[in-house]
Amino acid sequence: MSDFNRMVHKFTIRESNTFKKVCEPLHQLLGVKHFWYCETTPDGAFFSVASNPELHEYYHASKQHLHSPFFHNPKHIRPGFYSYPAIDDEKFQKSFACCGSKFRVTFGGSFVVHREKCMIRFGYAFDRSVGNKAGEIILNNIPILQKFNDHFLKETKILLQKARDDAVSLPQEIGQIYHQKPGGLGSVLSIQEKCAFLERIGFLKSENVKKLTLRELECLQYLHDGNCAREIAGILHISPRTVEKYFESIKNKLICYTKSELMHYANLLHTAGFF
Repeated sequence: MSDFNRMVHKFTIRESNTFKKVCEPLHQLLGVKHFWYCETTPDGAFFSVASNPELHEYYHASKQHLHSPFFHNPKHIRPGFYSYPAIDDEKFQKSFACCGSKFRVTFGGSFVVHREKCMIRFGYAFDRSVGNKAGEIILNNIPILQKFNDHFLKETKILLQKARDDAVSLPQEIGQIYHQKPGGLGSVLSIQEKCAFLERIGFLKSENVKKLTLRELECLQYLHDGNCAREIAGILHISPRTVEKYFESIKNKLICYTKSELMHYANLLHTAGFF
């Protein structure tokens, strides 16, 4: 038995009742037929769990994961929402067409979130009767999904830690594919969709985000990456005073007052895929 199959048997099939119980409200409210959760660390430690053990087992046993752009190093994958029908990769599309046909599901997509020590993914698939509306259902119900994701992490905390401690090594399992930059992952969301995402979850007013210039977004990106004003100035070949002026302009546009608030907004914009 491969490490992937062992992982699925130990943490999904044996615990299927737990996941089905936790995910039942998601099924009742939004019609989500299949939910999955994955974590990947930069060095390639990986685990995944799911609410549909049959589909999850088939996916790994048939090595469909070899065609997924999400099984690459997290540094190559921007945070945000990925609608699976929009991913421009022929092998990926064929693999999911196969899974969808076998289990009568339409794949909606995944939210990718970067945390300090790993990349996490929350994925959702729907009954085939939903058709092409799966992505739309997800984007129109972000507050509910966000609440559910938090609920899922809380209710399965102990089980997820056990899976984390017994993770699969992606570099060992799939070789150099892990280190290659995946194809097919273009722009995650348009500017309008990103703004709508932030507004729906109550973090920012879209009209304020739209006021930011490309240079101001650059400054926020480098701030998020851990650079001070002097370091950002060196990167952009401008003076530290000019960088500080950009930050003052950003504060006025986003209606924030302190450096910690500025960092908070930089993190939000990063999570939404602005940079």
